[in-house]
Amino acid sequence: MPSTTYSLEEMTQILDHAIEDRAEWFWRLYTAFKEVNPEKAREACEKVILEFGQRKGRKMNLPADANAQQFIEGVANGPAFYSFDMVYDKLSPDDSGLKFYACPFLEVFEKLGLSKDEQWELCQIANCGDFGMASLFPHLQMEFPEYLSRGDSCCHMRVTAKK
Repeated sequence: MPSTTYSLEEMTQILDHAIEDRAEWFWRLYTAFKEVNPEKAREACEKVILEFGQRKGRKMNLPADANAQQFIEGVANGPAFYSFDMVYDKLSPDDSGLKFYACPFLEVFEKLGLSKDEQWELCQIANCGDFGMASLFPHLQMEFPEYLSRGDSCCHMRVTAKK
C-alpha cells in the first residue's frame, strides 16, 4: 500500500467528515430506537455510549491514579483536538479543563434541521462517552459547566480531583 502524507488541515477535514457521518448515524439510530421503544431508547443509547467512552478511556493508556491534568491531556491528544477546536482552559494536577469551540456533531444536527431541544437531547446522550472515560478514574470528577448545544460559547470540560 502506498504511503500518503496529509497536512494537518487535510487530516482535520478527513476527521470532520468521519465525525459528521457518525453524527448522522447516531441521530438516525436513536430516532429509529425511539420509534420502536421510546422509554428504552435513551437508556440503551446512554449505556452503549458510556461503554464506548470506557473503551476509549482505556486506549489513553493512563495510569490508574492519573491526575486531572493527565486526563485532560489524554483527551486532547490526537487530531480531534483540531476538529473540536479545543483550547486548554487550565492545566494543573487537581483542576484542569478543555474548552471545545466547535462541534461537528452539532453542525450536523443543525444541518438536519433538528430543534434545539433535540440537539440538546442528543448532546446529553453523546456526552455519556466523556463521562465513560472519566468513570475509569473514580478519584476524578468531571463536569460540563457550558455546552454549545445550550447556546453557550463553548463546551467546557472540567476535571477536578475529588476531595
